[in-house]
Amino acid sequence: MEETEFHLLDYWRIILKHRWTIAAFFTVIVVVVTVGSFLAEPIFRATAQILIERESPEILSLPEVMALNTADRDYYQTQYEILKSRSLAERVVTQLDLLHHPEFAPKKKISDDQPPNSDPAPSWLSNAFLGRVVIEPVKNSRLVNVSFESIDPQLAQKATNTLAEEYILQNLELHSQLSQEASQWLWNEILEQRKKLEESESALQNYKVEHGIIAIEEKETITPQKLAELNSEVLTAQNQRAELETKVRQITSLVSEGKSLESVPEVLNNPFIQDLKNKQAALVQEHAELASKYGPKHPQMIRIQSELDTVQQQINNEVEKIVNSIRIQYQVAKAKETDLKTAFEAQKAEALDLSRKSVQYNILKREADTNRQMYDQMMKRLRETSISEEIESTNIRIVDRAELPRKPIRPNKRMNILLAALIGLSLGIGLAFFFEYLDTSIKTPEEIEKNLNLPYLGTVPAIKIPGVNKKKIDELIVRDHPHSTPAESFRLIRTGILLSTAERPPASLLVTSAAPFEGKTLNSVNLALTMAQAGSRTLLIDSDMRKPRIHEIFGAENDRGLIDLLISSESPENVLQPTPDENLFILPAGKTPPNPSELLSSEQMRKVLNRLSNTFDRIILDSPPLIAVTDGVILSSMTEGTVLVVQAGRTGKESVRRAVKLLQDVGARILGVILNNLEFKDYRYGYYYPYYYQHRYHYYHTDAPETSAH
Repeated sequence: MEETEFHLLDYWRIILKHRWTIAAFFTVIVVVVTVGSFLAEPIFRATAQILIERESPEILSLPEVMALNTADRDYYQTQYEILKSRSLAERVVTQLDLLHHPEFAPKKKISDDQPPNSDPAPSWLSNAFLGRVVIEPVKNSRLVNVSFESIDPQLAQKATNTLAEEYILQNLELHSQLSQEASQWLWNEILEQRKKLEESESALQNYKVEHGIIAIEEKETITPQKLAELNSEVLTAQNQRAELETKVRQITSLVSEGKSLESVPEVLNNPFIQDLKNKQAALVQEHAELASKYGPKHPQMIRIQSELDTVQQQINNEVEKIVNSIRIQYQVAKAKETDLKTAFEAQKAEALDLSRKSVQYNILKREADTNRQMYDQMMKRLRETSISEEIESTNIRIVDRAELPRKPIRPNKRMNILLAALIGLSLGIGLAFFFEYLDTSIKTPEEIEKNLNLPYLGTVPAIKIPGVNKKKIDELIVRDHPHSTPAESFRLIRTGILLSTAERPPASLLVTSAAPFEGKTLNSVNLALTMAQAGSRTLLIDSDMRKPRIHEIFGAENDRGLIDLLISSESPENVLQPTPDENLFILPAGKTPPNPSELLSSEQMRKVLNRLSNTFDRIILDSPPLIAVTDGVILSSMTEGTVLVVQAGRTGKESVRRAVKLLQDVGARILGVILNNLEFKDYRYGYYYPYYYQHRYHYYHTDAPETSAH
């Protein structure tokens, strides 16, 4: 929850920071849109509603002639495009004589000699007219709203209604033109089709006469039936002949082998022979009984034997009759099979001949029938088309005609101003965030910890002392304004520095910055004052030999200083200068040498610091910027701690990173970062600035007016 609140306040801070940019952008857009809305001519819109049916009215059943392909999904889109077509616009422009209308005439120079409606509307006028036409289909319906916009409400009404009427009239003319063209085309096709019909019917009749074809359709039905019947009879005769032939071969085989023919199935199954066999069996039994009593010459025996011989003769005669009958049947079946085959082949030849004739006949007949059918259909369509030419029907009608508009649709002053306010505010805020995005400087303590991964020692607000003119504020804030908010900031920073190391507070301290004019000298001076006020014997050394300023701030002389300790055996006591502040001494830079970097990096500089550390509890060095020269980097390796000063809203993140890397490369001990010159007005809600500072500020200076200095 705290993280989200932080981000919201951060955004609010950005808005407050760029509030004048947002306000200016907002004001410009609102003023421009407001003035434009009040100066713009009012535009009126008249609207008519048209119904476009999916199908044509069914006055006559003429689907082939009058039906529209309205089921196509592109049909309605096509109609909307027709409503905005140049041809339709030219009709309306000509009908209304817009070429000489005051609203359109100024757009092109019109000849005074040009009479109205003399020529079709020029293209520029048609395009100007179409630019004011609005086509709005009504969703999920077959309705479409057609509108026209004009500064003249009467012209808007008249142009809208004329556009709808001309659209319907154009549709009727198109239907009529299509019907006329269809009639002419059909008549030409009918004449051609009639000629084809006559030729095909004549060819069919000549073929029938030439081949003597009469009732060929009936023959085509009977001949296959006869052929099928003969084929069936031939198969039956073949079966009968084969069966009888088998029997004859069996009989012949029995005779040749000297066997009895009584085994032939026809003989065995013959009832008369069966009766004779039964009678013979009875006589044999009786002969056997008499033979046991009488001799062969006994009259009874002679009688029985005579009867047996008679029965056997009857059997033989009957068998012979049956065999002869089978042979006769075989000959008859064989002759019948031959006759049927002959008849079948004849019928087959006749069927093939008929088939060959019917192929060509059917071709000629189909051609004649097709030509007849086409001719009849064309004649029917010609009659229907002729009727349709006399009928004015359309699938389009006006549902609501356009009425005279009572109030303009544009400009909507209230809506325009509201949108301008919203857009101006949105763009202004967007521009503010864009400027903030382009600003790569460090502005908050959180950015120090996030981007540099270094401890944050404290913030020094922009110097604003109540009751003191900005130009008269000197840099000895802690001495001259001990109860001000900046003085309290320096004291808190002093505490942070003294507590930055676990073993003991750093005895020697380098105060530097990445670039010039970031407030390192101001911070050095006031940190030295706070150290001295805390009871530590403190020495402030001006190690910026190129642009020394410590002596100016304290009003001291700069004829002798650090340079004398480095190039001679001068005693420190001879160059140190006391200040009005207890426990605070300064060591000016002295006269500028030609090689300050070599002097500061020398072993003599390290000896001077060691010697001075025996005399003072705290030594603070004010050094040149790190990126500009190497002096600060060299000195950082000789001190127990380095403090980096960053000016809020001015020092770039990349510059600070480069400075930190330079210090890390020489093994400097970076105690932390001071955020300098933070604008108090940007953090009035206490988000980035401690409540303690505000409390003290208002406690000591409740009624004093505010002035500022940097």
